[in-house]
Amino acid sequence: MKTSITVFLVEADAPEREILAFVLKKEGHMVRTAGTVRETLSGLRSVKPDILVLDKVLPDGDGLKLVMQLRKDPALSALPVIMTGGKGGAEERVLGLRLGADDYLSKPFDKEELLARIDALVRRSRSSFSASARIASSGIVLDMASRGVLADGNEVTLSPKEFVLMKALVERAGTVLSRQFILDTVWGSSPSQKTSKLVDVAIMNIRRKLGRTGASIVAVRGAGYMLPASGKHGGAGPAARKRAK
Repeated sequence: MKTSITVFLVEADAPEREILAFVLKKEGHMVRTAGTVRETLSGLRSVKPDILVLDKVLPDGDGLKLVMQLRKDPALSALPVIMTGGKGGAEERVLGLRLGADDYLSKPFDKEELLARIDALVRRSRSSFSASARIASSGIVLDMASRGVLADGNEVTLSPKEFVLMKALVERAGTVLSRQFILDTVWGSSPSQKTSKLVDVAIMNIRRKLGRTGASIVAVRGAGYMLPASGKHGGAGPAARKRAK
């Protein structure tokens, strides 16, 4: 039995918004809708949704800029976001992910795929933060209960997918995680447009947010990424022989 969630649906086209809202409600979800940036910001102040489905092009602003604004807001920075946009290529999808979206759907998309992605993203977001323990490696501390992240003692805000990726690296410190392993762990099997570029963009964003501590995440040529078990910055060393496939 699926758990009902609250979906904040932002879609500029009114007829399409009504159709999507109907599909989501039929699935058993609570739905709040908006058609502009202004309505979205106003709604997010009164509603605490489990996920935001955000149209890239809105009549009074850019959805990409709105995502950037949300990621800077402590109260909304961890909100899972699926961005929807036109028939853009890989560059457009990568830009959306780089600026803070957790997933990207190119229009037109299948309604069942949207439902699957919503379910997968919310499930991963909740399961990743259900434990009460803290895990740490290389100066990075993850608090499973509060979703908190510390990098050498400094608070860092990661998006839900970035947190899941960082959790995988910390839990498997000393092991090289292949890009395919990361794709399967973080994005799951639902996205039809998964590419290794998603992993590279996510790692780049995490490194930037971690500051100097981000150098701990090592790229192993032809293999993937790892966080050294030694906790020292630098090359992968002998531990690179171990690899998650």
